[in-house]
Amino acid sequence: MHMPTHLTTKEALRHEIRARLRATRPDSLRSGRVIASLLSELSVLAEGQALAAYMAFGLEPDISDYLVAWLKTGKALYLPAFIEHEQAYAMVAVHDLDTQLVAGHYGIREPHPALPRLHPPFDCEPPWTWLVPGLAFDQTGNRLGRGRGYYDRLLTGATGIKIGVAHDCQIVPAIPTHAHDVRMDYVATETRVVSCGGHIA
Repeated sequence: MHMPTHLTTKEALRHEIRARLRATRPDSLRSGRVIASLLSELSVLAEGQALAAYMAFGLEPDISDYLVAWLKTGKALYLPAFIEHEQAYAMVAVHDLDTQLVAGHYGIREPHPALPRLHPPFDCEPPWTWLVPGLAFDQTGNRLGRGRGYYDRLLTGATGIKIGVAHDCQIVPAIPTHAHDVRMDYVATETRVVSCGGHIA
């Protein structure tokens, strides 16, 4: 049986990007700090009151310093937590990254299981601004995940601005799309912030 072309192409692209990351071995903490300095200049973030973000996995840009600084402003922060029996992520409000996170799914730091889970859709008011990891992005906001669809399900119905976060080597000319894929409004790397959907930064 033949796989659908878009799936075959996505898998080939995942293989290529993973090879790039292995070859370049980007400094995740340094990249995260540089990206954070660019994010701090975005008005859509400065004006936002609630941020939905992530804790870095593997070679993803580590934006934890930015999240600590965000919390110090008194604004709300939400992080993903894996729900094993649902095989899906929920979001959890956190106030302290040192005391409220534990090793979770895939070894990623997640909010403690005792904290209340919030489930999609996140059509919140005021809307959350999202910082979204991915394996690859293109400049029109298409995102390539790791193939499980976790983030696409998490973002379904989310009304806030979505900002993809990645290393420069993870930006590609085009990503095959499918009906359930969720597009980003911006993509941020160490060298630039690309507006993908016509929003003003």
